[in-house]
Amino acid sequence: MRCTQDWTLVTSDAVSFEISRIPDRTRMKKAQNLTDLAKEHVAITKTVSRPPESLLP
Repeated sequence: MRCTQDWTLVTSDAVSFEISRIPDRTRMKKAQNLTDLAKEHVAITKTVSRPPESLLP
C-alpha cells in the first residue's frame, strides 16, 4: 500500500550538523541537496530536544 498522506520535508540545525559529518564529499553534497528541498526548518528548542517518545500523545 502506498502512502496516501501529504508529507512535508523538514530540516534542522541537527540535520545540517549530522550531514556535515559525512566523510564522503559526494554523499555529503547529495544529502545537502535533499535538505535544500525542505519546506520547513525546525528550530531546536528544549521541547524538540526531548526524547521522541515524550512527544507522543
